[in-house]
Amino acid sequence: MLENSQEKTEPAEIDHLDWLLQRARQGDPDVLLELREWLDRSAVWRQWGDLGKQARDAWLRLIAGNDLVLRESILRKLDDLQRELAPSRPTTIERLLIDRVLANWLRLHFAELAATQPRNRPKLAEFWDRRQSRAERAYLASLGALTTLRRLLSMVTVPAVTTAQRQDSNSTLEGPMVDPTHSGPQLRLIDCGGA
Repeated sequence: MLENSQEKTEPAEIDHLDWLLQRARQGDPDVLLELREWLDRSAVWRQWGDLGKQARDAWLRLIAGNDLVLRESILRKLDDLQRELAPSRPTTIERLLIDRVLANWLRLHFAELAATQPRNRPKLAEFWDRRQSRAERAYLASLGALTTLRRLLSMVTVPAVTTAQRQDSNSTLEGPMVDPTHSGPQLRLIDCGGA
């Protein structure tokens, strides 16, 4: 009996959800509270709200069209690039910059492919040349920003934790030299005047 009632309620719930989403997409403010509650219960907002992923998917549709082989191959290349660019524990800013690098990689190579297509109008050739140049500048800028961030992160200083550390024989004017990770450059601790 439980299975029967479950089968009857599931379509009703799905119908209600369809109704809720349709009303919300039409801008009905009366469903906003219920919509927020549903989004809080589900994880779908993470996918719908990820505009970077949506932009990547749009580029993939533009580049690959209906060609699933090309689409999946490009996705694998993007995954490879992401693994190569991402450290084992990237910061939020590193993740955002890596996403930007990958988006600009798609943009640049799309423009390069489009610029190589045979065309018979000089204006169109000029358009794609300009677009390719802008895409290349954006790609190099995003790579530069990621490189700069990593350089800055490698020079990070952290405040001294205790006064006992300042009394260490290995201390400097700024504080003791420590290497909390034992794998990277030593970090110089700065005394901020507190315990």
